This record gives sequence, structure tokens and C-alpha cells, in this order.
Amino acid sequence: MSMVFSGIVTITMLAAALTFRSLAFLRFAQSAGIAALNILGVAPFCSLGLFIGGTHNHKSAPAFVNLVYLAMIYLSDI
Repeated sequence: MSMVFSGIVTITMLAAALTFRSLAFLRFAQSAGIAALNILGVAPFCSLGLFIGGTHNHKSAPAFVNLVYLAMIYLSDI
């Protein structure tokens, strides 16, 4: 579902950007590459969430998800 949602968001944002001529220089192949990269880029985070959900019980899984994702945010310099 997250890959579907990512595809919907990417296509909507690309359509809006191309409609308002913000990305007039972007070719179709480049747009398709961006969409594919965004859709496939969600897969590692899906598997990480499934791993955490499968190894921890329903009460502790949200804490582990926050711990992992907050650590990734700070380590990636966001």
C-alpha cells in the first residue's frame, strides 16, 4: 500500500509541476525515472517496518519504529 500511495503522490506532484510549468525542461523519460525511483525507494522502509512489527509485540513496536526512524533522520543529516 505504501508503494501505491507513493506512486499516487509522485504522479500527482509531477502532474501539478508540469501543469504550472515548474518543470518544463523535464522529459517524459526523466519523469518516469523519478516516479519509478520513488515507488521502488519505499520498499526498504516497508521491509524494515514489517521486520520490526514481526519481531516485537503490538505494544513495543511503535517505540522501536520511532527509535529506528529518528536515528535514521539524525544520521542522514536531515
